[in-house]
Amino acid sequence: MKCTKVTRRLPALLAGELRAEEVLELKRHLTLCPGCRAARAALEADSRLLGELAAPEPGPWFTGRVMAEVRAASRRSGRPAWVRALAGTGLAVLVAAGVWAGTTFGGDLFGGGTAADPLAVNNEPSLTEYLELAAGSGR
Repeated sequence: MKCTKVTRRLPALLAGELRAEEVLELKRHLTLCPGCRAARAALEADSRLLGELAAPEPGPWFTGRVMAEVRAASRRSGRPAWVRALAGTGLAVLVAAGVWAGTTFGGDLFGGGTAADPLAVNNEPSLTEYLELAAGSGR
C-alpha cells in the first residue's frame, strides 16, 4: 500500500469506519513506515486537541439576528407564508389524487389491459380468447 493512500485513509481508521481487512492492511503499513506513523500520531494529537475544545456559546444577539434573516428571506420571496404553505398542500393533494386514480382505474385509464389480462388493448380479444375463437371456428 502506498503512503498517499494510507494518509488519506488515516481519518477513517481513527474514526473506526474501516472494514477489518482495511484496518489490517493499514496497520501492516504503519509498522513498516515511520513517515505514516508520524502522520498518524499528528492526526491523533490534533483530534485530541479538537476534542478538548468547548463548543462556543452563541451571543445574546444570535436568535434575534437569525430570525431577522428568516423574515428578510420571506419578504424577498414575494409570497406570504400562507401562500407557500397552500402551494405545498395543493401539490400533496394532486399526488394523492394521482395515486388514487392509479389504484382505482389501474391499466384501464389509458385503454390498456387489466391485471387479469395485460395483453387486452382497446377492447380487442385477448390471446386466449382469440385462440379459443380460432379453435371453435374450425381453422
